Amino acid sequence: MVEIFLKPRSGLKVRDPKTHRPLPPEGMKVRKSVYWMRRLRDRDVEIIKPIPLNPHTESVISLKRLERPLKKEKES
Repeated sequence: MVEIFLKPRSGLKVRDPKTHRPLPPEGMKVRKSVYWMRRLRDRDVEIIKPIPLNPHTESVISLKRLERPLKKEKES
């Protein structure tokens, strides 16, 4: 499995085909696939070198991406 680090070009919103979430502006590691190669060819995304983070910071960022706002229960 080959992975590449991509970010969307300025002003574009590119969705991950599996999660349907937009690629974050700072970039994300993705599995190399036909979909991502087409996005590169069409110049919707660009390959970047990720900024190295310490393990603690990286895990905190990853967890924050997965968090979803809790739905508030209606008060009667």
